[in-house]
Amino acid sequence: MAKRLVVCCDGTWNFADQPSKTSVPKVALSLLPGTVGSMEQRVCYHSGLGTHGRQRVRTGAGRRVHRKPVPERRRRLPFPRPALRARRRALLFGFSRGAFTARSLAGLIRNGGILRRDHADRIPEAWAPYRDRIEQPNGATATLFHRSYARETDIRFIGVRDTVGALGIPMPRAAADPVTPRSGTSEK
Repeated sequence: MAKRLVVCCDGTWNFADQPSKTSVPKVALSLLPGTVGSMEQRVCYHSGLGTHGRQRVRTGAGRRVHRKPVPERRRRLPFPRPALRARRRALLFGFSRGAFTARSLAGLIRNGGILRRDHADRIPEAWAPYRDRIEQPNGATATLFHRSYARETDIRFIGVRDTVGALGIPMPRAAADPVTPRSGTSEK
C-alpha cells in the first residue's frame, strides 16, 4: 500500500487552538488520517516557535498530542520521527517560520531521503551533508548515504505562504542593516 505523510508547520507564536487560526491547522484538520482509497495517510501538525506552553493540539481524529520542546534545531523537526521514517510520499505545508521549516524539510528529504526505522540514530549523519553547501543531493556522499540508510520519498507538494529565510539561514554580520518598512513588510 502506498503511504503519504502530510506535514503542517505553523508560524511563530501560532498554534491550533488560537482564536484566529492560520491556514495550517485548517489544512491539518481538513485531512483525515488513516486509509484514504489505496493510500495510507498520516497527518502531522507542528505548532510554531514560541508556543511551547501550548503543546497540546488536537489531531484530525480529536485525539490530543503532547510534545516537549527540544533545544537543538535539528531535533525540532515538525513530526514524530517514527511516523516519517517509513513514508513514501510527502506533502508539506507551512506558514511564515513554518514555511521555512517545510522548505528546509523538503531539502533534507531530497538530500538524504527518509531514514529507515533501523537507522533512526543516524539523523546527525543525514543532517551533515544537507547542511554542507558543497555536497550536492546527487553527489557521492548523499547517494551512498541514501542507498545505505534511507527510503526513497517523493515530495509531491510544497504549499508555503509568507515564507521567511528567502536568503537562507542568517549569518552574523558586523553591523545590521536598518529596517525600512516598505509595503507592509520590513524586508529589503
